[in-house]
Amino acid sequence: MTNYSIWPSIALIGLCVAMLSVRRRNGFARSPGLSTDGRLEVLDGLRAFLALGVFFHHMSIRRGAVATGVVALPPSTFYAMIGPGSVCLFFMITGYLFWLRIIDSTQGIAWRRIYVNRFFRIVPLYLVAVFGYFIVVLLRARFQTSQPATQTASQIAQWLSFGILSRADPFLGDRNSLSAIGATWSLHYEWLFYFSLPMLWVASKIAKHLSVVLSAIALLSILWRLIGQPECYFIAHFLAGMLACSLIKVAPKIRGDGPARSALAICLLLGAGLAGPQTYDWTVAVLLGAFFMLVASGTSLFGLLSTRGAQRLGKASYSIYLLHGLVLTVVLSPRVLGNFAVQSPYAFWITGAICTMLLIPLSMVSYTFVEEPGIRLGKRICRLLPDVNGPSNAMNLLPPGH
Repeated sequence: MTNYSIWPSIALIGLCVAMLSVRRRNGFARSPGLSTDGRLEVLDGLRAFLALGVFFHHMSIRRGAVATGVVALPPSTFYAMIGPGSVCLFFMITGYLFWLRIIDSTQGIAWRRIYVNRFFRIVPLYLVAVFGYFIVVLLRARFQTSQPATQTASQIAQWLSFGILSRADPFLGDRNSLSAIGATWSLHYEWLFYFSLPMLWVASKIAKHLSVVLSAIALLSILWRLIGQPECYFIAHFLAGMLACSLIKVAPKIRGDGPARSALAICLLLGAGLAGPQTYDWTVAVLLGAFFMLVASGTSLFGLLSTRGAQRLGKASYSIYLLHGLVLTVVLSPRVLGNFAVQSPYAFWITGAICTMLLIPLSMVSYTFVEEPGIRLGKRICRLLPDVNGPSNAMNLLPPGH
């Protein structure tokens, strides 16, 4: 076994799913906003594994940083790609769910309701993660700083932009602690997509929804060099989710599940990994898009995505995504278990198991006491708005960014 063996992470993921599948608990029996016919169930299950994929990606990076002092992608293609690849699929889920809401609308959309719901779905946990990051930095600085107060205030304001700013300056200039909050970068692109929704809605009323998506893909294929990287790939990932949604709407017979579809989906996922090591690549984007198409149309990966454990983990996936950096930064600090973790592969994976066993209960608690109350508050505020339409199942599923 090495520091970059694949099987320990698979075993830890399997253990998490198995533990959460043992006994039914009403609070985590099903995910919020899950459609009663189960068509979105596989997406909720997928989110669980994507969030854990980002966690193991950053855990391998953090181990390398402790051992060498350099923050860099791990030499393992699997661990180098599992994090960015998971974020790509998160963007596809976002594109799918919001495009579904748009093309299902017949009389218009209550935009204020959408943005209020998004705010209270994203921001409460984001603030918890940011304040945790602030505490880590302050503890490391022993509550002392030599920078001007105006600079500190500017940094705080940037971090309190709720992820809308692309790159906030490190708090107190401490770049070494950015690992505690690094996952929030993807929220910037999520917000940009949310802000584009009115334009997409107008386009969907002018032309057929499938034509809109195909036109956007054609335009991206022409302008991608001007857009730059990796932004052009992020746009492609959102469009891949939208394309899957439109194709399923146009040809509902492609929905289904079964061993052959699951085997094909896994082959596509493996193909995307073998096409690496660069995640931001057109071949990888196409293969991941094809994989997502199968999952969005009902493929459960031999039932794995529909298991009770996957559904419960999917419910807390946003917490896993945002809080895992804090767990890794604290546990893998030299004063805690960082020095122990770099002694041998066995020591590293023992530490990884400890991080996993801390992260999952923490995420469940944060969902119960931070995310869920935020969701309820957003819904209560929406009831007071004059343009509230009926609830949408799809809009309650949040991919963090994520």
